[in-house]
Amino acid sequence: MATTDFGWGSAGKLRLILDALAGLDELDGVDLLVDDASDTARVAAQVMGGRHRFVHGADVAQAAAALVINDPASADRITRSGTPMVCVDSLPNLWTTDAEVPLAPTVYCAQRSHARELPPTSPLRRRADVRWVKPIVPPPRH
Repeated sequence: MATTDFGWGSAGKLRLILDALAGLDELDGVDLLVDDASDTARVAAQVMGGRHRFVHGADVAQAAAALVINDPASADRITRSGTPMVCVDSLPNLWTTDAEVPLAPTVYCAQRSHARELPPTSPLRRRADVRWVKPIVPPPRH
């Protein structure tokens, strides 16, 4: 797993996604590898360490699959390793250059935003591999 050091939104999305994967923490032998290049991923692993088993410093090529949140550089590095990878993009409305989005993740999920459309220069306008998903947010509290 990798998250970008762009506020706490990425770490929160990681927690919500892991929480939604029913039974993940109950499976024997399942380790979640942390991309140690990301400070946010390390902190997120510490915060969620009681619920999941995280391994630091492991080779990403050993992973069965990867989850990357808002970190195109990590996504591209993981893709080059040959590891299947899901990339979650919370901010697709901001990107105007190809360098701001991953090149070829296995699955690219971009959150829909009702507030704005993609800018005319968005590299996502030309991509057919984007899966548009609802915003990943915590359930409302009463």
